[in-house]
Amino acid sequence: MTRNTAALAAVSAICLSLIAAPASSASTAPAEFEITAPDRVLGSVTTANRGTVSEPIAAPADFTMLGFLWNDGSDPAIAVRVSEDGEVWSTWTPVPTQPDGGPEPGSGERRRASKSNSVSSPVWAGESRFLQYRTAQSAPGMRIHFINTEALAKPAASSGFIDEPGDPIDDPDVDAPRGEEQAAGEEEDPPRHPRNEDEDEKPVKATGKIAKQVIARKKWDRGNDCKPRRKSREGDFEGAVVHHTVNANDYSRNESADMVLGICRFHRNGNGWDDIGYNFVVDKYGQIFEGRAGGLSRSNIGAHAVGFNEQTAGVANLGTFEKDEQSKDALKTEAALIEELGRIHDFKPDDKVKLVSGGGSGNRYPKGKKVKLNTISGHKDAGQTDCPGSKLYGQLKKLRKLAR
Repeated sequence: MTRNTAALAAVSAICLSLIAAPASSASTAPAEFEITAPDRVLGSVTTANRGTVSEPIAAPADFTMLGFLWNDGSDPAIAVRVSEDGEVWSTWTPVPTQPDGGPEPGSGERRRASKSNSVSSPVWAGESRFLQYRTAQSAPGMRIHFINTEALAKPAASSGFIDEPGDPIDDPDVDAPRGEEQAAGEEEDPPRHPRNEDEDEKPVKATGKIAKQVIARKKWDRGNDCKPRRKSREGDFEGAVVHHTVNANDYSRNESADMVLGICRFHRNGNGWDDIGYNFVVDKYGQIFEGRAGGLSRSNIGAHAVGFNEQTAGVANLGTFEKDEQSKDALKTEAALIEELGRIHDFKPDDKVKLVSGGGSGNRYPKGKKVKLNTISGHKDAGQTDCPGSKLYGQLKKLRKLAR
């Protein structure tokens, strides 16, 4: 596969850290590694804000996805381009530097998450080995986090630009440099909006065509390479929040599963979250992927809309929808999915709902604020973001009608 020139989109010496795959994984488990961004640059974008353009970087191994981390709360306006051979390059494309979502404020997942002040969204690169990035302003302590979803990456030979690879993490039970495992005896804080467990009512089970259509985690993560750190707590879903993943829209049907796995690995190991942030992911072909482990019948609290994770299911659209609309097949499938979620969790997809904001960074509303939203809302309705893109946001009215 040589799709890197089209695939990239808003998905001192260099120090290298390799992340070991889980002990039970096969040799085809996704590789993951991280480097400190080099001090050597070609020049400054401007003198005033100290932006930089890096030299072309030969990554220590092949990669299909990457993201950036840095140590302050600034927005360095990162752009990146990639190459498979160091000669033919993709176009410069922006990297989303305001991640789409995050765990609930005060939750155990939030406490255990990345200690980095800032983390970009992951970006899909196709099959690549080289990259070059630029920033509009300095970003202290910048690191680049790589994932190879196709095969276990093999370290490259030493060059004048890349140090020899460091040692993998020895403990096979620790496969992430950030985020913490649950300590023995540690108890999770109870959710602010727990699921209503009426002893006289049996849980509603997922049935019908949509339930059979959802691609389970064991299908897109056959090697269990994005194993959740713990079982998700349940909230009380009263609606759905629609997102886009800010990847290129020219992916093939067969690439979708790899992209979902890459997003999951970055959310878990880059952001330090317990699992992928979305509850479900829908691609342009109408395929539905199970996101945060648990399936349709459980109201698993995700990390997709800060302050509203306990009250909403996060449904992400694979791609970028600022200039392009989502496909008819995807909208039809997404509507059927949300309609089924409404049946199971007792909400009407074409109605409005009153939610209570949990606050948090990136939330549009302060903690405790009562907010009236459409039952199917875009992320921008709840958060300070452009997600799910202006074109898809304009299609939400149609989505609500389809989901009746």
